[in-house]
Amino acid sequence: MGVGAVPGHLLTLMPVYAMLRVKDEEKYLPQCLASILPVCDKVFVMDDHSTDSTPDIIRATGPNRLPGDLASALKE
Repeated sequence: MGVGAVPGHLLTLMPVYAMLRVKDEEKYLPQCLASILPVCDKVFVMDDHSTDSTPDIIRATGPNRLPGDLASALKE
């Protein structure tokens, strides 16, 4: 097993969460979400008052939108 590698049996036991804090990321967010959604159990996105189409991308893609309380969102 290489350095940093995790045994396969542990991967099924450990949930993987990703949390992104974004603002005006319409250019990069679709590719970012496409790369992490397949490997994460939950993806949380905290939008910081974007003025572009970032909120629309978040809604259309399906990750959880954080209202600001990460601890509560992780308990769901």
